[in-house]
Amino acid sequence: MTLQAGRKRAGYINTGTYASPTWVHLGRISDVNRTQSRSTSDRMYRSAENKKKVTGYKEFGFTFKYHVKKAGSADTVLDDLQDSFDNDTVLDVCFMNGRFDPGTTRTGVRGPVVVSKFDISEADEEGVTYDVELVEVEDDTIPEITAFSVTTA
Repeated sequence: MTLQAGRKRAGYINTGTYASPTWVHLGRISDVNRTQSRSTSDRMYRSAENKKKVTGYKEFGFTFKYHVKKAGSADTVLDDLQDSFDNDTVLDVCFMNGRFDPGTTRTGVRGPVVVSKFDISEADEEGVTYDVELVEVEDDTIPEITAFSVTTA
């Protein structure tokens, strides 16, 4: 089995429609964490010797650092993230096992999110970064987060 460096994976924001996506690569992100969890509850009854667990709903989230472009440069991704945080604008995102290079098939997850955390770091000796957290939300036009696959020509 070949190990894959995290930097070889990729994230995208869809700036088109769900049916006809236009994927914008999130090339200025680092330290991506894709959380997946499921709630549980206890089940105990008299005829059982052991406590059982029942699983609940899945929960997905994404965190990453966004590295701001040089001052004066247009940064549409930062604009989209800021708009999502300020106005609850839903973003259609996907996080994949690699870039959408020609002739490749990539797998990952896709779904509707909003920015729920947008902390800025302005360290004296480093570039300006944002700590970003995306959480899944309900949207009428984008299905919930699910497995996703893309094959490019």
